[in-house]
Amino acid sequence: MSKRIRVILVEPQSPGNIGMVARAMGNFGVSELRLVNPCTYLHPEARKFAVRAAPLLGKARVFPDLASALADLPMSVAATRRAGKLRGELLDVADAARLAAGLPAVEGVGLVFGREDAGLTSDEVSGLFQSSFYRTLPDTGDSRVSTEPKPCFIWAKVQAGC
Repeated sequence: MSKRIRVILVEPQSPGNIGMVARAMGNFGVSELRLVNPCTYLHPEARKFAVRAAPLLGKARVFPDLASALADLPMSVAATRRAGKLRGELLDVADAARLAAGLPAVEGVGLVFGREDAGLTSDEVSGLFQSSFYRTLPDTGDSRVSTEPKPCFIWAKVQAGC
């Protein structure tokens, strides 16, 4: 499953966060990073936080918009903690992973993460194949792009039997 995952960061604003995502990807065997209209991602801060996964930064593919980044993927999942009627039905992370595991082995799955300050817009979420919800504590229910990928990778690997 890890080889099928494409991590897509939409308009990341901090090189350090891009580096932390690359590090999480490396820890879980995910090797394709796609960046939509990013900040400077080959910045020393990104390399610093990526640690041994820094080579993933040099292999990152850059896209002008989310539609271009998703064009070759039959399934894309938004990671969000916010529900709402404009966001459609939200699956639990585990259910989204099971859906992805049911695809033919040659097809890629995009895990889409939004902007650090505002996340994904409702239009962006509703335009994806599926949205995945993960629970956070009500009082501190906040998430950042540097930590969001970790639970998604863990569940994807568990559901795929990796």
